[in-house]
Amino acid sequence: MDQPAAPSLLDTVRMVLAEEIRHPGMERFALAARLREDLGIDSVILMELLVRLETGHGFEVPKTALDSARLITIGDLLAQFGPDQAGTDLAPRVRPAIDPAAGRAEARAAAGVHGEMPMDIKVHCYVSCLCDGLKRRDGIDHRPFYAAIPDSPFALDDRMRIRYHAAGMTHGDFRDWFASLYGATITPVADSDTLLAAAKSPAEGIDTMVMVDLHRLPERENPFDRDPFPHYALLAPHDEPGKLLMRDVDFRWEGPLAADRLAAAMASPHVSGGFLIDHRGSRPPEQAALAAFFRSVIRLDVNPFATGLRRVLAAHAGARATRPLADLPEAVAELPILVIRKYAYEHVIAFFWRTLGRDTASFDFWADEIERLVQGYRSAHFECAKLAAGRAPVDTTQLERLIAGLEALEGAIKAEILRCTSELEQAA
Repeated sequence: MDQPAAPSLLDTVRMVLAEEIRHPGMERFALAARLREDLGIDSVILMELLVRLETGHGFEVPKTALDSARLITIGDLLAQFGPDQAGTDLAPRVRPAIDPAAGRAEARAAAGVHGEMPMDIKVHCYVSCLCDGLKRRDGIDHRPFYAAIPDSPFALDDRMRIRYHAAGMTHGDFRDWFASLYGATITPVADSDTLLAAAKSPAEGIDTMVMVDLHRLPERENPFDRDPFPHYALLAPHDEPGKLLMRDVDFRWEGPLAADRLAAAMASPHVSGGFLIDHRGSRPPEQAALAAFFRSVIRLDVNPFATGLRRVLAAHAGARATRPLADLPEAVAELPILVIRKYAYEHVIAFFWRTLGRDTASFDFWADEIERLVQGYRSAHFECAKLAAGRAPVDTTQLERLIAGLEALEGAIKAEILRCTSELEQAA
């Protein structure tokens, strides 16, 4: 007797959403249906769907499916499950030799890593706003400053949840280093009315940066589905009465918004104030100051991100857990916001390769290593969700090994940056 055919991935996705998750609006389900706009599938529902596909239906979730930027439609999601999608590979790789002759030739031709960079990496809204003014001035390279981002502060709250922002987080280290390296003056302003007035009538060379709660601006994209969603953006005048130009440089968007809507978003209890950034004295950093900066922020002896993730895992799934295992997905829900900070390493590597005349082939190796790091942390996020979907007692061995592998990989990236720092000092 013939056995019934196993359900297809498409049928299984439809069934999991409709019957297991009981997601509404399934009448619009189709290959071309957009996850967010047509079906209302946010990042939380998507993660639950992926966990159920793997733990309950035998579909191994590939690492590319954990990158929500790739997933616009149901068809995009299914396409990630192709046979060529490998799992997480953190095996150490041999760093390639530098080809100085190729680097010099590329520099003369303004080709490869020495040419126009394809896209300016945006990984931290505060830093993006600070650096925006530098990019409007000739001869100032903002990319070295991105070295401060990968290990930049985050919070663990009293429920052992990772939070990308918390009350009292002032970014003082960013401000001090930025002023020291580039000569800009950054003035904190607590009063929203003062900030709005400065945005309406700005002084030449001074940017107005404000903190808004993006959840209170539904007309703007909230890509991480957080409520609240504290976020920094720049404000400037606009020709339409009652409106200001919001320049969301981190999400590459700008457009007019009603001033009263912006005021409401700035009045959220989860955000506070902003800054006036005076670029009139901005200048290129000196090499000695840059070297001191790199050695201060690139540290081989600490990895705050890996350490924080281990603490969260131990609190929810360890032998001495103090929090329910079911709370683990929410405890790591903001991990994707923090993971993208690791892309900042690519800015730093690009700066060194251009400054030291290195070749594109060796740059591509490190760009691939950084991508492995980001994808590895996305896999760790997924493994946390899978743990919570299982039954106690849970085995955290695989996840702990993954975190250790990520820590080693990031250590290799940091070591390369410090080698470049030494070479920069020798060339000075």
